[in-house]
Amino acid sequence: MRELVAQSVGVSLDLAKKLSIHLNTTPEFWLNLQSNHDVQIAETDRMPR
Repeated sequence: MRELVAQSVGVSLDLAKKLSIHLNTTPEFWLNLQSNHDVQIAETDRMPR
């Protein structure tokens, strides 16, 4: 969990399942958050500096 908060790892399917059980959500919720984050990072990296 510490690595996730520090953004050194992403949300895997296994972690998404565990989070969904403990936080009463769905795995899709966590995987979508990760996907949206990945897209934002990719778009930021493409911006001219």
